[in-house]
Amino acid sequence: NIEEHAKSDQHGNIYTENLPSGLRFQHSKFDEKQLLSNMKGIWPTDFLNYLKNNNTSTSKSYIPIFELSIFDSGPGLARKWLKKEFDEFSISEEEEATLKCFQKHATTKSDSNRYGIGLSEVLGCIKRHRGAIHIRTGRLLLIHAFHSDFNDKNPIIWQVTHFINSPIDGTIISIFI
Repeated sequence: NIEEHAKSDQHGNIYTENLPSGLRFQHSKFDEKQLLSNMKGIWPTDFLNYLKNNNTSTSKSYIPIFELSIFDSGPGLARKWLKKEFDEFSISEEEEATLKCFQKHATTKSDSNRYGIGLSEVLGCIKRHRGAIHIRTGRLLLIHAFHSDFNDKNPIIWQVTHFINSPIDGTIISIFI
């Protein structure tokens, strides 16, 4: 339902023209050594080791990865959630608001029984498939990789990078399985 969230600004004002949004998917085979080298420091080391050790490809020198990216150019997750401008909330409030968007039944709509399930379900699918997720929104980049050691009873520990001086409008969510 990306079209519902990118049609108005953080104050609920409807945009007069449609903003760019889209979906990109790609299936790639990455050279194992190149992938492990290029993604070191971006993806957690334990996730990279999980990919390497659980490679089901017939050619063990390549790791197959499916990427799905969803993007819009609306106000972004935290600005929509908080209904404020960047200068009206701290980076820690932005991080907290963004993470709330992924909780079950978290919604900016009045009926939380019918809405607010989508992003929680997305995380559930990524967990089941032991994938990774990158989220770039506002002043944040959040990354989490679900690997064989992940336990549903433990909270998700996000790798968070702050871009205080370079906020973006919109949101890009990339899923790697």
